[in-house]
Formats: sequence, C-alpha cells, structure tokens
Amino acid sequence: MKLIGHIIKKDIARDRWALLVWALLFIAQVGVGVTLIHVDGNDRDWPMELQMASVALVFLQVAMGYILVARLVQADALIGTDMFWLTRPVSAARLLVAKVLGALLIFAVLPVLLLLPWWLYCHLEWPELCRIAFETLAWQLLMIGPAFLVASLTDDLGRVLLWTLLLVIGLMSWVALMQLSFIGRAFNTQSGAWLAFTRLWLSAIVLVGGSLLIVAHQYLTRRIGRSILLTVLCLGLIAGIGRFWPWSFAQSIGSFGRTSRSVSADGAMRQLDLQVGATRVSNYPLTKGSLTQPTIEVRLRASDSGLALPEGAGAFTLSVEHRWQWPDSPPLTYFGGQGWGYFPVEAVLRKRFGLPRPPQDPETDEWVRARNAEVKAKLAAHGIVPAYDNSMLTPEDRRAMAAFVSVPKSVIARIRQQPAAYSATVRGYVTVPKIAVDLPLAAGAWGAGDSQTFRMTQLLPMSTKHTDPEQGRVVLLVNTVPADQSNSGLSILTVRARPQAYFRSQYQSVNHADGVMGWVPDGRRGLGLAQVGGVVINWLSLNVYAGKVIRNGTWVAQDPEWLAHTTLVLVTEQEVAEFTGSAKVDRFELPVSALERREATAEDEAARAKP
Repeated sequence: MKLIGHIIKKDIARDRWALLVWALLFIAQVGVGVTLIHVDGNDRDWPMELQMASVALVFLQVAMGYILVARLVQADALIGTDMFWLTRPVSAARLLVAKVLGALLIFAVLPVLLLLPWWLYCHLEWPELCRIAFETLAWQLLMIGPAFLVASLTDDLGRVLLWTLLLVIGLMSWVALMQLSFIGRAFNTQSGAWLAFTRLWLSAIVLVGGSLLIVAHQYLTRRIGRSILLTVLCLGLIAGIGRFWPWSFAQSIGSFGRTSRSVSADGAMRQLDLQVGATRVSNYPLTKGSLTQPTIEVRLRASDSGLALPEGAGAFTLSVEHRWQWPDSPPLTYFGGQGWGYFPVEAVLRKRFGLPRPPQDPETDEWVRARNAEVKAKLAAHGIVPAYDNSMLTPEDRRAMAAFVSVPKSVIARIRQQPAAYSATVRGYVTVPKIAVDLPLAAGAWGAGDSQTFRMTQLLPMSTKHTDPEQGRVVLLVNTVPADQSNSGLSILTVRARPQAYFRSQYQSVNHADGVMGWVPDGRRGLGLAQVGGVVINWLSLNVYAGKVIRNGTWVAQDPEWLAHTTLVLVTEQEVAEFTGSAKVDRFELPVSALERREATAEDEAARAKP
C-alpha cells in the first residue's frame, strides 16, 4: 500500500500546478453561484454573463480534467520504448490500482469536496445532497473513463487528442443513431422518454465499465491489438444499446434519492374506496363536423366507509379506466390520463398558524352577486355562454379528484338515451401539504426549507402610478432548487419515476391578523434562471395583493396594515403514497350543458331556415 501511495504522490507532484488551476475552476464556480444568489434580478445582463461564465468554467473543467487524466496515465506509459516502470519493483496490477485510485481521488472525489460548500450554502437536505454528489461523481466518471482508456492505448498526448477526436465523431454518430431509433414513435410521451433515458444510462454504464475492463486487460497483458479490438466491440455494444434496447428501467432510476412513504395511519395504504360524484360534459365542439371529441368529467371522492383519506391529505388521479355497461351489450371502455385533485392547502395553513376565519361580509357578498348577475346577463344578450359553471358543484365535489376522458359524441348520446352502469378503476397518489418556508414581506427576508433557499431582494409597488398600499406589491425573490426538482437544468436523474404534477408546490399570501389567504401565481419562469453545480437559481416576480372588501361601492383593503401582517408561504408535498381505487354507480347520468343546448338550438334554427 505504501508503494501505491508513493505512485499517487508522484503523479500529483508531477502536475501539481496544473491540478491547482483545475481545482480553482471549481472554487470559481462556487463563487459564481454565491454571486448569482445575491443578484436582485433587475439587471438581466449581469446574471446572463455570470451564467455564461459558469458554462465556460464547466467546459474548462472537462477539457483540462481530460488532459490531466491522460497525463496521469502516461506518466507510466504501457506502450513505447521508455517504460521505466518495468525496471522497478512495480507489478502491472499494483500500477493499475495506483492509477485508478489516483484518478478517482483527484478527478472524482475532489470535485465533490470542492462543490460541497456550495451545496451546503444552498441548504440541501441529506437525500438531495447524496443525490447531487452521486450525479457529480457520475459526470466525472464519464470524463475519466474514456480519457483513461485512450491514454492507456497510446504513448503521447498528441495521439490521445487524435483518438479523442475520433471518439467525439463516433459519439455524434451514435446520438444520430439514437434519434433515428425514435423516428415514428411518441418520443415526447412519458414511456418514450423513459426508454431513451434507460438507453442513455446503460450506454454510460457500458462506457465507464467497459473502459475500466479494457484498461485492466491492457495493464495486465499489454496486448495492444486485442485491447483495440475490445474497444471496438465495446463501442459497437453501446451503439446497439442506443438503437435496440427494448426495456425501460427509468422508473427505478428516477426514484434514486427520493422517499415515497405512505400517509395512512398504518403505513400501508394501497386501496382507496371511492364514490362517484358530479358528472358533466366539457370541451364540447361548437362547430358541426368538428374532429374534437367532447370530454366527460367525473368527480371521484373518498368514500365515507372503508379506508378514507387521512386528515389533511389530498389526492390526485394519474390514470383512470372508465367502463360503461348496458344490459345485453358489450361494455364500452375508455382510458383517461392525469386529472385534477384536491390539495388541502387552506386547511393545513389555518391549523398550522392558528388563523381565524374571515368574518362574513354581507355588503361585499351582495355586490359580487349583483355584479356576476349583471355580467351573465350581458354575455347572454350577446349569445355568449360560459363554458363551465362550477356553482353546480357541491362542497364535497369541490374537494374531490376530477377524472377526464375524451369520448365520441355518440357515446354521450347513448348514455343520455339509456343511462348505463358505470365503474372506474383509478391509479393515483395521496399527498400531505408541507410548509417549506414562511417569509415576511420585507426586503432582505431569507429562509430555507425542503432543500431550497429563498431570498427576498425587493418589494415594489404594483404600479409606479399608485403608491396606495391597497394596490399590492411586486415581490422579487431569488430561489434555489435542486436541478431534478426544476423544470430546467441538466440532471442525470431528470426523468422521474412519477409525473411532474407529483411534486406540487404553490405560493400563498397569508394575513396572520385577519386570516385572509390568497394564491400567488407561481413565477418559476419569472425573470430568468441559471444553473450552477446541479442547483438551479430562479429569479421570481410574484404579485401579492391585500384582501379587499366593498365599502360604498369601492374596493378597499380589509386590513389597512396588511403588509406588516402578511407573509409569503411556499407549500410543498411532505409525503407521497400511491394507491389504486375503484368506484361504481348503477345509473350514470350526464346533464346537458349550456354549450350543448346552444349547439342544438343553432342546428334547429339552421334546419328551419332551409327552404
């Protein structure tokens, strides 16, 4: 072991100044990230320049690291006429162990240690910290593997660069081959993305693992011809995986570093009894002969009997199989995708903060009712019918999952002519809201939670023409989030085992004095974003308003001191559990919507107008 350590120290001392410069590139990247967090977002050019600097640093890290790995290997070359290590008491196996350990310690472990302060500064929790460290190691191995292989088969840096160029050309051809394999397929679907992701993962594993095996063969045998043949076969295997691999493992890969715990009391929720609630037809075609199919919406809520939802939990549908059965006829089966659900944010916030319920305001309620009636009357006078009328839903149906399925108009007509027995098989998930951060509305407010950081940079009037606090405020917020939890960012684990909606989050403004809450539109696309070291930095622009009431026909702030009493709360998911459920009803009926009545009336008028 002492000899192995001596070889590693010798290799480090040989390129110590170049290694120091290479390490400083990672430290500079951390500096760029810290600087980006403290940019307020008003200056669009400065963040973009810093992001370009971060990209340049990453490029230099890869290029310089590749050359340094090659120099580390060729410090004791395997081919040529000046292999002095053969005259020393160093076996080929021991030299291989020394080179591999040296490359891993310097070019894989050291980058993780250099980026660790940045991840801690972003308050990553342990699961995210382990995941992002794993990703960094994986990216570094993708650089180390080919560099180690090419360097072990050549005797100088010039040939390393030449063969690397050929490998890059081969890589581009391989990417084109992968793209060809998905022509004519639904690549943009979840299953297509999972398959492509699996092929990329397997190809990367074969590249790194195959490189290590060929390097070991070369060190132990020094048969250059056979090693080159094995390299060609390895590249052919990678090309074959990218073109023909049929199975997808992305669901398991995407679950790396994530917990999926049950929220039921016994920790084993798998089945959920459901009831069929309100039904209606939406997205009804307005033009005769339209190819658009109408959509049936079915509300599904947890049954009062059997296993129901835990207190404070919400539920969402992932997929639903709808089946209608008439006597003496085959059943009709249609499949619907992901639908809406119930996310009980208000109840959780009121319980957590002990918020009072806002008192009833008859003056405001009466004004709103009169105004809505006036607007509906004006729309009806011009022949405009609202597409949806949620006032028909009961409070229970509002707190239920919504399952959507597109069917031909003939199916809707048949259901109305003869109501059928209906059953639904549901796959979904249960979630419990969690308060990630609670920030006062003040410039300089800072918080961290759920592997994210938040820094409020400015609080501006809603309009420069109005200084009245009742007009609301524009909140400029800097938010950091791990790359795989963001819609953007390059992440090895970006393809998730669950859909994007699985990781729900929303901002709420909470007035702790009068209990008024309001949804704040999510500004993830906001002013811009950047990525540094696996962490995405968002600059958000959020609009926060005061709760208002009508006084003498004018909107006024319900709480004149609302700015001091209000905080910005980010609510995320705490726990997630998948479930399967079923619901059925003996008589499935569909009410006629206003849009359908309008179309029927138009058709009747057109028929009467014909000579």
